Amino acid sequence: MIKKIVKWGGNVILILIVIAVFVSIYFMLQSRRNPEKIPSVAGFSVMTVLSGSMSPYLNVGDMIVVKETDPAVLKEGDVITYRQNSGLIITHRIIQLSSDDNGLMFKTKGDANNVEDFGFVHERQLVGKVAFKIPYGGYVARFVRTPYGFVIFILVPVIILILGEVRRINDSAVKEKRDDMKRRVIGK
Repeated sequence: MIKKIVKWGGNVILILIVIAVFVSIYFMLQSRRNPEKIPSVAGFSVMTVLSGSMSPYLNVGDMIVVKETDPAVLKEGDVITYRQNSGLIITHRIIQLSSDDNGLMFKTKGDANNVEDFGFVHERQLVGKVAFKIPYGGYVARFVRTPYGFVIFILVPVIILILGEVRRINDSAVKEKRDDMKRRVIGK
């Protein structure tokens, strides 16, 4: 019973690692192809928090998943990610909604900041709304990109997978050989 649970758990972890590797490769290719666009899968982008302006809701090193969102459904209190005109990407809370002839605009403020952000964020600058956060996930993502992280999170699981398959093939061959020998003994 325990063997089955361990095997099942190992398979789930392996599947998650394989998915993470493919998503990472996809994000890398997407960002190289179009450096101006934030990589996303099915409208979801993954980013790491680099400043404490949204503390305690978001802390440095947290990973956030941002969902492309229709600006019309946003409301005060929502945490959004947007691109400043300089290209800098900011994640702050909406404190006021407004509109003009060009569309919706948002006044934002970081939770830890004493003053609101300068100017309004126009809807065309919107990347999306924060869907959820993964505490310290950014540190893990950064570590995976290092040589040690690559070895621990990529090479070791691949080696374990290969060794597991070799063992399964070997066990199958041994069982087949035993069955063949039994047939020969019984046949005589």
